[in-house]
Amino acid sequence: MLSRRGMKFPLNVTLLLLGLAGVACAADWRLSDSWGFSLNGFSRDYETGKDDSNLFFRLNPSLNLSGEMHGRVKGQVDYGLEASLTGGDGTASSSSIFHDLDADLTAEVVKDRFYLGAGATAGMALRSDTDNTDSNTGLLDGVQTYSFRLTPEFFYPLGRNANFVSNNAIRYSGSSSDDSSNNISSRLNLGIRSGTRFSRSSWSMDYTREDRFLDERTDTVQSYDANASYRLNRRWSVSSGIGYSDSNAPTRRDSNSAVNWNLGTAWTPNSRTKANARYGQNYSGNVWDVDFSHVTKRTRIQADYSRSLTNVDNVLEQRLEPGINPDGTPVLDPITGLPIVEPIIVYVPTDENFIRTSVGGSVTLTGRRTNVVGSVRYSEREYDESGDSDESTLFRLSADRRLAERLSVNASTGVRDFSSSSGDENSSYFFQLGINRSFGRRSSIGATLSHRVYEPDDDTGYTDQRFSLTFRTGFL
Repeated sequence: MLSRRGMKFPLNVTLLLLGLAGVACAADWRLSDSWGFSLNGFSRDYETGKDDSNLFFRLNPSLNLSGEMHGRVKGQVDYGLEASLTGGDGTASSSSIFHDLDADLTAEVVKDRFYLGAGATAGMALRSDTDNTDSNTGLLDGVQTYSFRLTPEFFYPLGRNANFVSNNAIRYSGSSSDDSSNNISSRLNLGIRSGTRFSRSSWSMDYTREDRFLDERTDTVQSYDANASYRLNRRWSVSSGIGYSDSNAPTRRDSNSAVNWNLGTAWTPNSRTKANARYGQNYSGNVWDVDFSHVTKRTRIQADYSRSLTNVDNVLEQRLEPGINPDGTPVLDPITGLPIVEPIIVYVPTDENFIRTSVGGSVTLTGRRTNVVGSVRYSEREYDESGDSDESTLFRLSADRRLAERLSVNASTGVRDFSSSSGDENSSYFFQLGINRSFGRRSSIGATLSHRVYEPDDDTGYTDQRFSLTFRTGFL
């Protein structure tokens, strides 16, 4: 049996980076960098009358390495570091370091037969839905999260009618929190998929076993699934599936074994509009997965709804919201050029599975000189064993405007509400205003001012004021 004891994230990442570096020596690889230096002021006024103030310096270097070797080995590493040195009369740590990593390596070990992937991620998550501690406002109470994965995949053709496939994975994930749920998980998959003879239709039959190795127990889920899809025409396709799944994870249900099924459809009227909907049932109840997107030259509309059984490992695989850069400018999609909006990640320190329900949407308007992004998200967690639950709602509106060729301003505001079955209720409101001036191709200087109010259902509320002056450049 695998054990998580003795397995440390820095060693995993080091091995991965050394492997990529070794490949890079004999391949066509490209390296780029970015360095950010900022001076930040922080002041917090508590309802109890206590006041905190800090002045901290932050260093934010980032590197990107990407390339390939002979077309059979491809890799990319994006690494960033957030280092803060704090001084003042507040209670925040005197220093803090957080790592942000997204590394992937794919190797075709045996041509057209065996592929080996490796990857590592690291990032910062919030300790609760009520925190506003992110890379935009200062690292005061975040949680360092990380994961490491290996994904061996096998493929063998069985004539024109079918192919044998095996998509497997092993992953280690955890966090720096004292009550962390660090663990190893693995997936074994054996399947038969439709071959080249099938064009408008496809089918698959799979056996999958997933194990989650915890300190006190091992959770195992086994499933047998058969799925089929058919493309009705250029715009519409339908899909369906049936199977059986069984789990030994702790739960309040009478049984974790049941027949599962799903029905789905996809609508793609043109290259700019896509919609998918899938509904089904398994031993955890109803399962939904719906998403819609529409993109024009000036507009992007996105909406989604999902309900599924998951755990903290899957949550840690998501990334912290990259919608706004540290200098206040929006992060742009490299393909469409539109601002990107992604969910804020909250650390969930539990070994329990939970049913996560999430619904949200965003609208992005892009003009010649102005971008506006509005987003809203509601999420709910219902824990599978204890029956505890919590819910949160987040609304955010941001805009940026280019005043001149190298001068721009930006602003964002938002509201977050949180409540739980234990009686905790609180709300927070925030506003941020910034200005940015670029110099040359890679250098810029920006200033940001933010204000935030946190209102819980007791007398522990406070008001934040923060100011930052950031310089960013590159040397390579």
